[in-house]
Amino acid sequence: MQIRISDYMSDCCPVQVSMGSADEALNARLRARTRERLGFAPRERRRRLPKALLLAAALVLLMGTAAFAVSDYYMELRSVEKAEEPLLGRWYMLSEDGQVLTDTKAVFPEAGMVLSFSGPQGEESRVPEFRCFYLPSAATDGITDEQGWTGYLSDSRDGIRYKIQCANVEPGVTRLVLSGQVTTQASLRWGSWQVTELSADYSAIPYWGYERANYILLFDSENGWLVTVAGQLPLEELEHIARELEIRAGGETYAPSGYQELMSPIDLALG
Repeated sequence: MQIRISDYMSDCCPVQVSMGSADEALNARLRARTRERLGFAPRERRRRLPKALLLAAALVLLMGTAAFAVSDYYMELRSVEKAEEPLLGRWYMLSEDGQVLTDTKAVFPEAGMVLSFSGPQGEESRVPEFRCFYLPSAATDGITDEQGWTGYLSDSRDGIRYKIQCANVEPGVTRLVLSGQVTTQASLRWGSWQVTELSADYSAIPYWGYERANYILLFDSENGWLVTVAGQLPLEELEHIARELEIRAGGETYAPSGYQELMSPIDLALG
């Protein structure tokens, strides 16, 4: 919206000018008038996201400001160098009295990147769900309710064109692995969302079903939700999907896994 400076000249620049003390009442009227014309409203402090967030709107708002709130949760991405020892994963669970219930280890020889999470532990949270306002093709897998809400959708008619899923993470417990040669293409902020765009080259892994895949990781720093938009489609197309997702807290309360350590692969080729 454009506002001409001349619209205000009759109020602040009369023809006969005399120097004197500031007119606070006039200043207040001008501020109120400006805010009204720009459509600004008093800002309210909120601890959590609204029940639904349209990421496209969040991106537009972000263009107008470089500041964002201090995160409650954080996603860290670490590249795994080939010179390192093979990545060791662990599924470790203790009972309430300290007895070992599960202690399973596995090696991830092709790991290219590890995702880990920090933030408050033990807080009750809701399971997220999403609905799509843009898809390049109809989904072949996943079930939506009458309004389109779901936790998983994919199109796997020709490879895996896209796959969208959302989940809670457990800070200090959950670690996720991407295999192949993983390259970060972009690192962004969409409001409270930490957005990372990745490309994975699987050409050196002969048993993978295809050579490349792209990933957009959307991590909500207020609620600890991870939304993954992945596929063999170009990153630009996956980003179009991501920008037009609506995400909200669903009706289910999230139940922690009970593990003290948990590592899982999230490669497109494995699901």
